[in-house]
Amino acid sequence: MTSWRIEEQDTQPLPPLNRFQRYLDTYHLTWLQVARAAGVRVMRGWSIAHGRAVTREHASQVRQGLWRLTGVPYFEVIDVFY
Repeated sequence: MTSWRIEEQDTQPLPPLNRFQRYLDTYHLTWLQVARAAGVRVMRGWSIAHGRAVTREHASQVRQGLWRLTGVPYFEVIDVFY
């Protein structure tokens, strides 16, 4: 007999929000770690992970922070506004 109780059902992790979040997951980073390394507010990381545009300056700072933390450049698109 199959149980239909939710707590007994198999679950799967949610897919990453986008390539930025996948990069963070790959290197076990949080938005807070990236923000500190980049010298930006934590919400900039949240914004990028959720496809929200940030300034060119913040995008550049986040890329530099990621490189400092991982040694691997982040070449994916970060949406910016003008």
